Amino acid sequence: MIHALCQFGLIPEGLRHGNLRPAVAQLLGLELDEYGQGQMTYDLRRLRLQGLIERVSGSHRYLLTDLGFMASQFYTRIYARALRPAFSCVPDDGSATSTTNNTLGKLDRALGELLQEVQLAA
Repeated sequence: MIHALCQFGLIPEGLRHGNLRPAVAQLLGLELDEYGQGQMTYDLRRLRLQGLIERVSGSHRYLLTDLGFMASQFYTRIYARALRPAFSCVPDDGSATSTTNNTLGKLDRALGELLQEVQLAA
């Protein structure tokens, strides 16, 4: 969901339910009818309540807040730079090797240190 928001962050008129739903369904690997309108409405409500998007009054459009833009960029970068490379070490048969465990362990420690640092700064 957060990754899909990046596609709409710079569009001045904002995003709509109908624009975002196909992008989210595709990212989830689902057909459009498998990711229903009710689920999209629920997800939009949660994003709004978390302060990541805001509804444009008098319309059915949403704008990404500054926090939403920063969060979507952060999560997308974490995925691209850390998670995707770490999970590429996992063999296709699902068996974990010591290299895989070591790589994922390093990633877990680094994220833990980052989260501790952010909490101290806040």
